[in-house]
Amino acid sequence: MWRASSGVLMVEVKVRDRPIRLIDALWEAGIPVEGLCGGMGLCGKCVVKVIRGSDNLNPRTPREAGLDHDERLACMAWAMRGSVDVEPVRRSGSNFVAIGYEPTVPLKPAVRMIKSKLSQPTLENQVPDDVNLMRESGSRPRHLWVYRKMPQALRDCGWSVNVVSFEGDVIDVRCDGDVLGAAIDIGSTKIAVHLVNMRSGDTAAYGVTENPQVTYGVDIISRAAAAMSDARAAEQLRSITIKAINELIARLANDAGSSVLDVAAAAVAGNTVMTQLFLGISINNLVQSPYIPSIGLPSIFAADDVGLSINPAAPVLVLPSVAGFIGGDAVADALAAGMHRPGGPRLLIDIGTNTEVMLRVGDKILAASAPAGSAIEGVGISSGVRAVDGAIEAVQVIDGKLRAVTIGNKSPIGITGTGLIDLAAALLQLGAMSRSGKLIPGPFVETINGVPAVIIDGVTVTQRDIRLLQEAKAAIQSTWKALLRLAGVAESDLAAVYIAGSFGTHLNPNSAAYIGLIPRSRVIFLGNASISGAKLVLRNFDYWSYATRVVESIKVVETAAMGNYEKAFLESTLF
Repeated sequence: MWRASSGVLMVEVKVRDRPIRLIDALWEAGIPVEGLCGGMGLCGKCVVKVIRGSDNLNPRTPREAGLDHDERLACMAWAMRGSVDVEPVRRSGSNFVAIGYEPTVPLKPAVRMIKSKLSQPTLENQVPDDVNLMRESGSRPRHLWVYRKMPQALRDCGWSVNVVSFEGDVIDVRCDGDVLGAAIDIGSTKIAVHLVNMRSGDTAAYGVTENPQVTYGVDIISRAAAAMSDARAAEQLRSITIKAINELIARLANDAGSSVLDVAAAAVAGNTVMTQLFLGISINNLVQSPYIPSIGLPSIFAADDVGLSINPAAPVLVLPSVAGFIGGDAVADALAAGMHRPGGPRLLIDIGTNTEVMLRVGDKILAASAPAGSAIEGVGISSGVRAVDGAIEAVQVIDGKLRAVTIGNKSPIGITGTGLIDLAAALLQLGAMSRSGKLIPGPFVETINGVPAVIIDGVTVTQRDIRLLQEAKAAIQSTWKALLRLAGVAESDLAAVYIAGSFGTHLNPNSAAYIGLIPRSRVIFLGNASISGAKLVLRNFDYWSYATRVVESIKVVETAAMGNYEKAFLESTLF
C-alpha cells in the first residue's frame, strides 16, 4: 500500500506468505520504477530510500556498494518478514517519465523469426527463390526491399535462414541477429522510444528526446496554426519529428548492440494532432469544428512509407484516435490500465493541458476530454516552470512552516504544477486559504503591492496563480464527476482510479484528492502508460485487436453539452 506524508510518496511493503522483491511490490502498488537492466542490479535506476523496517530486508549485495546507508536497489532488496516503508528516489535531471506500468502478458509478438531450411536449387530443380522460401516457411515476401536482399541472403546463409515475418508476409531474411520492435510515444514536448526484443519480450534499450516541434510553439494550438497556414510548415513539422525519432532509434539500437535494420516493427501512440503530423496527414479538419480525426481504425503502414529509418518492410502499427481530443495515446493508456477487460467501475485520468478521462462501467467506456489548460503543468503561472532541476515539485508542512522540495535538491527557481497543487492543499489545511480559493493574509500569506501572495523559499505564488489552478482543477473535476453522474456511479463505487502520464506520476495523491482534483479512491499510478500500451501491442499481438475493442466500446461524452454542466463546473471551482 502507498501513502503520502508531508508531500513525500512512500510505499509500505508487507510480507504475506513469502518474501517479496521491493521492485515487484512497487510495481504492484502502481509506482513506476526504472529497471532497464531487467532487475539484474546493473543500471542503478531503481534506488529507494528505506524509511522504516531495514532489519526486515535481506543483507546488502555487492552491487549496492556506493549507495547511501539508507538506500537500496529495489531489484536487489527483498522484504523477508514484517513490513518495510520505502520512498522511490528520483535523481537530478528532467522529471519526464519515460517508463510506465507494464502488465505481464504471454509473449505472442507481432513479428516472429523462425529458422527455415530451404532446398538448394539445381538444374534439375529450378525453383525461384520466393517460391522456395514460401514452400519451406509458409510465408512470402511482398516488399521490394526484401526481394532485393533475399537472393544474396539465401546463398550467404547456405540456404538455412532465419525468416522474419508479419501476418504471413516475409519482412526480412537473415543468417542471424536480433529482432527488435520500437514502441514510440509522440508527446507534445517529449518523444519516448523503447526497443523491445521480440524473441524474449525484454526491453533492450529506451530513451527520450525533446520533440523538436516546440520551436513552433510550446502548445499544440500554435503548431496547428502554423501547419494550417503553410503547407511547408506542416511538412517541416513532420520531417523534424521523423528525424528526431530516427536519431533516437539509431542511438538506442547502437546501445543495444544492434542495427536499425534489426528493428522489424514499430507501434506508435500519440494524440490526434501528433499522430496526423507524424503521418503527414492534414490536420485542417481536426482543429476546427466538429474536430474530426482522419484515423479512427487501427492502421498499419510500411516503415519506408512513413519515413522511419528501420527495416523498410517493417509494419508500423498506429494506434487509432477516437475523437478530436481523444487520440491513440489515450487508447494506449486504456490498454495498459486493462480497460478492455470487464470488471468493476474504473476511472482513468491522464492529466495534462488536455486531460483525457475514461470511465469503464459494464461493457461501455465513457470518455471525455477536459481543457485544463497549461496552468496545471505550471505554464502561465507567475513563477511556474516545468519539471527541471531546481523546480519546486512538492510542498511540505514541517513544524508549522512551509518547506519546498526541489528536483535535484537544487536552489528553487520556480514551481511546477504538482508543487502548486501541494501548496494549495497545505494552505487549505493551515487555514491560509478559503475553499473559494481566496488567500487569507496571515503567517503564510503576505500582501505585495496590495495583492495577497505566498512566498516559499524565495518563490512567489500570487492570488492569480491560485485562480488559474482553480480553473484547471474545475475543468478536470467537473469532467470526471459528469461521467460518474451519467453512469450512476458514486466515488465510493470506484474499484480504482488510474493516473497516467508524466505529470500524474509526480502527483501527491493526498493533495490532489484534498483539493478535489481526483476522487478519493484507490489510486494506481501508471506512469507513461502510452509507451506501455504500445509495448503491449508489440509483445502480444492480441492487444492490436484489444485496441479495436477499446475504440468500439467508447462512447464520447461532450460534458459541456450536458444539463447543469455550468453549475457543476462552478461547484468544482471550490477546493
